[in-house]
Amino acid sequence: MDFEEYEQSLAIFSLFTPNSIIANNSSFIVEVTSTQSILNNSEAEFINDAEVTITATSKDSPIDPISERLTSSTLDDRPVYRTDQTLPQNGFEYELKIDHPDFPQVTARSFIPPITDISNIEFATFKNSKENELPGLTRYFTNVDMEIPNNTEQNDFYHLLVWLLEDGSLRPVNIGREDLQEQFGTDAIVVNVDNSPVFFGAHFGDERFVGSSQEFNFDISFTLEEFDNPTDIIVELRSVSRDYHRYFVDGYRLSQGGDNSFFVNSDNITNNIDGGFGIFAGYTAFDVATSFRR
Repeated sequence: MDFEEYEQSLAIFSLFTPNSIIANNSSFIVEVTSTQSILNNSEAEFINDAEVTITATSKDSPIDPISERLTSSTLDDRPVYRTDQTLPQNGFEYELKIDHPDFPQVTARSFIPPITDISNIEFATFKNSKENELPGLTRYFTNVDMEIPNNTEQNDFYHLLVWLLEDGSLRPVNIGREDLQEQFGTDAIVVNVDNSPVFFGAHFGDERFVGSSQEFNFDISFTLEEFDNPTDIIVELRSVSRDYHRYFVDGYRLSQGGDNSFFVNSDNITNNIDGGFGIFAGYTAFDVATSFRR
């Protein structure tokens, strides 16, 4: 089969928040790779010699825009770009610009949505089972009830994640798919980490409960080895932009979910990068933790 070769473009991945559940006021982290031919099955090509700039503009205060050129760094052995001074803040809009002599210039814009609180959250008693498990492994599961208040002025979008906390590290927890999928609506997806570590969590909009509070009920489960000793279960609710939401929903359905043909036109992939591909999007996070004991 002959495939038409397209000019290579830059591919961007950058999510930023002023209130990470791991550390407050995290820097901007921007991962830059290049698109590849469909016949190229090599590892992603990281671009570490680009000029990457972020400009912050206040939506409420008449201050001049503030720009910073990002410095090269590493994250989990991957080359990334990181801000030294500019931190994500509520009430600001951000513009990303990337220049490289071998690729077309890319730009992107995003903002940080208002935070959404989880209210009236309750965890049922944790149960365990060794049925169908390998020796030394125990499966734990419980039910979670929670309520989300809603904004009457606009459609909102969310990303729900559940974590195990152990020695300062977060480990994703499986979320019951069928019940939540029915509660969230057809435009939502629920992805467990076994399916995809990139897209995991529940991605949904408020079309079923816009202008009111909504109660959700779902199961969570995880398997522990005998030497694992997590201390907390953390439920994290991210308030996200439409760009963030569509990127993860479309990306999962096109690359993992099997809803579309493998050979798709790249123009069908939702992204907010002008001149390239990927996502540059802000979010706010609200989290609730409960203690876990075996």
